[in-house]
Amino acid sequence: SGRPPAVRAALAQALSSVGGPDAAAPLFALTGTGEPTPLRLAAARALRELSLREGRLSDSLDVEGRVQELLGTLELLNRAARECAAGRPAVSALLVDHARIHAQILFALLGLRFPAEPLLRAEENLFSEDARLQSNALELVDSVLPRTLSARLSPQLAALTSEPASPGPDFTVGTRADLDATGSPWIRAVAGFGEAAA
Repeated sequence: SGRPPAVRAALAQALSSVGGPDAAAPLFALTGTGEPTPLRLAAARALRELSLREGRLSDSLDVEGRVQELLGTLELLNRAARECAAGRPAVSALLVDHARIHAQILFALLGLRFPAEPLLRAEENLFSEDARLQSNALELVDSVLPRTLSARLSPQLAALTSEPASPGPDFTVGTRADLDATGSPWIRAVAGFGEAAA
């Protein structure tokens, strides 16, 4: 844990390449909320590669719990980005970028429990510049995931590719409190950016 995040990300990739029955648990631990977001993404992708190569990973990994946590964060980031889009556009753009990374982590972890190939294609399409492919990504997600999960996820993914319908001037009190409660120093710093000047 004391190593730089880039070194830990390289170690995660090496662990995935070596594989074996004991590789999944430490990789999954690196996808947790206490880790830097780029490391979480690297570990989630390494897990997906391991799963594609070696088959379904152990059911002891709480993938469902991690997916729900990521969904909650994605919903919060999108809500926060929408609320401040008119009054603090730079902050809103940073929050959307962060939400996109969380969506990528989510895609990788969903690939551990649901068909990974269409989810990989959906991820690529979602982050393309082609509106038709972006729409196709949402259709793929809806076709692969259970209805209750896709009904919650699809609107959040759609929000990453479009301008907010009703941009607000700044965070509501509740959203600001939720941002502060995430435990992420990055999110707290971005949420407070520009407040002193205002």
